[in-house]
Amino acid sequence: MNNQITVAQLLGAIQRHRTKAVFAWAMVMVCVLILFFVWPRQYSSEGRLYVKMDRNNQSVVPSTSGAQVAIQDTRETELRSVIEIIHSHAVLDAVVDDVGADKILDSGLSIWMPNLGFIKAWFASTGGGMDAAEYKRLRKREVASKEILENLGIHHEKKSSVLTVTVRANSPKLAQEIVERIFYNTRKIHMGVHNVSSSVEFFDEQFTAQEEALQDSVLELAKFRNKLGVMSVGAARSSLQNVIATLDLNLVNADVSLIESVDRMSKLKELLVTTPKSIASPRKGVERLSYEDSRTELYKLKQERERMRLAYTDKNSRLQRVQQQIAALENELGGMVSERTESTSQPNPVYQTLKTSYLEARAKVAGDRARLTGLKREQRSASERLKVLNDAEVQANQKLRKVAVAEQYLAIYTGPRGESKAIGALDAMNISDVKVAQAPTLTLKHVNPKASLVLPMGFVCGMLAALGTALFCDRNHLSATLNESEVEQALELPVLVTLPRVYSSRNMVN
Repeated sequence: MNNQITVAQLLGAIQRHRTKAVFAWAMVMVCVLILFFVWPRQYSSEGRLYVKMDRNNQSVVPSTSGAQVAIQDTRETELRSVIEIIHSHAVLDAVVDDVGADKILDSGLSIWMPNLGFIKAWFASTGGGMDAAEYKRLRKREVASKEILENLGIHHEKKSSVLTVTVRANSPKLAQEIVERIFYNTRKIHMGVHNVSSSVEFFDEQFTAQEEALQDSVLELAKFRNKLGVMSVGAARSSLQNVIATLDLNLVNADVSLIESVDRMSKLKELLVTTPKSIASPRKGVERLSYEDSRTELYKLKQERERMRLAYTDKNSRLQRVQQQIAALENELGGMVSERTESTSQPNPVYQTLKTSYLEARAKVAGDRARLTGLKREQRSASERLKVLNDAEVQANQKLRKVAVAEQYLAIYTGPRGESKAIGALDAMNISDVKVAQAPTLTLKHVNPKASLVLPMGFVCGMLAALGTALFCDRNHLSATLNESEVEQALELPVLVTLPRVYSSRNMVN
């Protein structure tokens, strides 16, 4: 079956029903013109914001090294953040509250029909379990916010810090007012999210806490030093080590001196034992009183010899001297006749000197022993003191580290505290990085509907309507026909005869 319409058939239909086609085109154009003049006008206002990359784009973060770190946002991130703020309900709801929901929802068709935005807001009377009046107010506010969002446009060029904000509304003043309120609330919220008032309080609290911790640590270290009686435990320990080293050296010297003194005293004692206390001075030609006297003296000398043999060896000088005396006395007794040798004794000066030296040596030994005992006592006391200072040095190092850590933490919070206070002062002056580069414009020429778009579209629609009307009126002439091959294929029979189509003024006979 061939359902295609040829150009000749189309032109024939238009030729036969040209009056109806022109009327249809005229009706469509009239309707388009009426709608164009009746349709509510929309006006656009345009403004520009300049987003400066300055102090509001930096976050103060303390680091463990004690230095502050500034985290810098990129330009693209900040621009997208400002765009999201503009699109947020915080800005849109604030604009609705400032401008008024009724004023925004006024569609401009209230002369001919009820307010369309008002109908949207009143579509549901109650909901959410709240008061009807409150629900209607919130519903109108929500619809007005969506209305602004639908008519809001934001554009920014790449590698640019300028945002172009456009809003369409039912009047030029309303569009301008909405853009102004968007700018105002955007800058207000932008300053709010970058406000460091809480940071100022945080850094103040941390600074005060760390300052108190530092003071407590210093006071604790001072009390500890006063208790030990030293300013620096390390210096005191070093000095005490030097003292102990000196004491060790003095102990060695005292020990050596004591050994020498004891040895000297022993030697002096031996010499003192072997040295006679007195010296005998023999005198010859003395009248011999009695032979028995010599015998008695000889007997005494022999007893002395026997006694000394028990205490000394034969090589002892004193024993040898006694033997010599015995031998001399025996010789004297053998040759003694009428005269004799008389011996007189007197103190031996050598013995006296040796005795004095021995007493001095004994006194020196006693002094050396006392000195050695005192040095040992001092060494033990110094060693105990050193142990105390060693433990104290560990504690002092801990307290010093505590003071150093407190100073580091105080330094960490000192810089950000001053910076946050400076930024807080700027925030108090309402200084924002979002600047109005171009105030919202007041454009009196409407942007919707556009004659350059509506009239061509109306003309095209009219032409389509005219063409459709002509084709509809000429539908009988455009009925589908079957050719010989299609009939044979459909009936599976050969075509023997075909009749031409005959038209009448009333009907059509195939």
